[in-house]
Amino acid sequence: MPSIVTTNRPLSVGDIIGRAFRIFRINLKLIAQVLLFPTILLCAGRIGFIIGLTHLSKSAADIAALPTWGLVALAGGLLLLIGGFVLYLRLIALVRVFTGFAPDYIEANKYAKTRLGSLIGLTLAAFAATILVMLMFAVAIGISVALFAGKGVFLVAGVFGLTISICSGFLTLLFVSVVGHMSLSGIAIEKDDLGTLISHALALSSRSFFRSILFYFLTTSAVALLAYPLSLPLIIILVGHSVSQGIATGTHHSATELPIYMQIVSQVWEQLVSMIVTPISFTCFGLYYCDLRMRQEGLDLIERVQVMQAENNSELELQ
Repeated sequence: MPSIVTTNRPLSVGDIIGRAFRIFRINLKLIAQVLLFPTILLCAGRIGFIIGLTHLSKSAADIAALPTWGLVALAGGLLLLIGGFVLYLRLIALVRVFTGFAPDYIEANKYAKTRLGSLIGLTLAAFAATILVMLMFAVAIGISVALFAGKGVFLVAGVFGLTISICSGFLTLLFVSVVGHMSLSGIAIEKDDLGTLISHALALSSRSFFRSILFYFLTTSAVALLAYPLSLPLIIILVGHSVSQGIATGTHHSATELPIYMQIVSQVWEQLVSMIVTPISFTCFGLYYCDLRMRQEGLDLIERVQVMQAENNSELELQ
């Protein structure tokens, strides 16, 4: 039975992040059991993809070997895709449990499996939105840079336009990321269709725009602070290997090339670190989603009314 840290009142941004870390700590065993299988899939996919690409680049002259290593790389890529969706579905199930919308992981996992279509749709929508935003602001930046060729007013307009384009583009990309994370939380918590979920996430985030951006920054920073010491041993190993190879060969070129076994170790280590930090990030946004609903829609009051209605129905049935 998972342990959750529930609350019936809105929290500050710092309290939400702290609560997510606490939930992670007291449910570490459950999280490890749930995420082990997709982590193994992702590790195998990364290894296959790296081995395939490495041998493809080294065997360019060997035509007979190209199909074999191409299939290895393709199989690795497919494993990455499958492992990624399995991982996200299980993270959705964990968020549903940790936010109190499922009594246990088994029921939450059954629910999450029914949301695969929404998850695929959200992935495509987020990708399309990101590309669209980047194209729009690339055009704006290009026009602003073109104004630099002029003088006086045109130069001032170019500098102003470039500054506005870069700042607004950066904020817009951040906001798209926030809405994407909030939509994922919506998939975990709500049973609505994807369009309704995205619209709801957009409305919640827009009404608390600056708070949502601040929350994104603080959550990302907190997760990065945890990931850095976990990644430090790998960084030391890679730097030590590069230095030793550089000293042994006396060339900078060899020092920057990693053998395939080191690349595999690096990929596996990174995936293990991701298995630790990703659930915290998902839980943070799940709790933040509930917090915004509490602040803006009275989610806590709605839940109390539903509980009272259920109790009244039970009493009527007994009578």
